Amino acid sequence: MILGKLKLDEQTDMSFGIDVYGTTEQVDRVRLVIEGPHFDISCHCEVANGEVTAKVPKLKGIFPSGVYEARLETIVEGKIFTPLIEQIEFDQLVEFDVTKKTVKPVKEGVKVTTRSIKMTSEDTRKTGIQKAIDEGYEVVQMNTFNVLKKGEKYCGLVSENKLLKSNKEFDTLSDLVDDLSK
Repeated sequence: MILGKLKLDEQTDMSFGIDVYGTTEQVDRVRLVIEGPHFDISCHCEVANGEVTAKVPKLKGIFPSGVYEARLETIVEGKIFTPLIEQIEFDQLVEFDVTKKTVKPVKEGVKVTTRSIKMTSEDTRKTGIQKAIDEGYEVVQMNTFNVLKKGEKYCGLVSENKLLKSNKEFDTLSDLVDDLSK
């Protein structure tokens, strides 16, 4: 049977009632012994008016949490009597591990970035067709396409907004389209 649950990181006072009979002698000493895994702890008790008080010290770092055998030893006329043998449980400690975290200082400042500026000049406002004409190409409409020509050679395609030129000149429109699709 478990006599009590104690905390390892706190001092605990335990009280017991005691009656000694069969002798006229008084109790010399009383101690509470807790049997540990490698050694025992003996707590000297105070006796007054038939009551025994044991002060169990903090045992953090001495005993791990768990259940331990405990006994109350009474010494009368040099003889040891053990009127109580029970168990004491030490609760598992709730502990925190705190680590220091380094804080990186924030540097103040202003960051300036440039954005591209769209310039409007005569050249940039011209349509693709107008650019092609200015570059010396003839623009011929064939079906739904505007075709660039230099003399009898086909050089590229043009729309209102884009100019798609080949690095070569071709005799047929199909050869130009094949080259541009590569």
